[in-house]
Amino acid sequence: MEQPKSEKTPISLLFDSIPVYEPNDIEKLLNGLEYPQSIYIINQSINYAYKHGIFSMEEIELVSKSLRNITLHKCIESESEISSQPNQK
Repeated sequence: MEQPKSEKTPISLLFDSIPVYEPNDIEKLLNGLEYPQSIYIINQSINYAYKHGIFSMEEIELVSKSLRNITLHKCIESESEISSQPNQK
């Protein structure tokens, strides 16, 4: 009978949500960090800070709105780049 695979246990959790399995995982993350991962990490750090009482309700709302503005700006920028490309047939 086949043994069930055991799940690897993280050595730590960044912001209580991002697992780190090996010491060099953080360096890999830093070196390969792109826009979507950056937004995700910022979002997780904001949630972590809020859960641990680091920000007041007013501060978290300001940070949250800022993050939404950054994301919206990036979406508008991407749409603009797509629409400015010549149509290829």
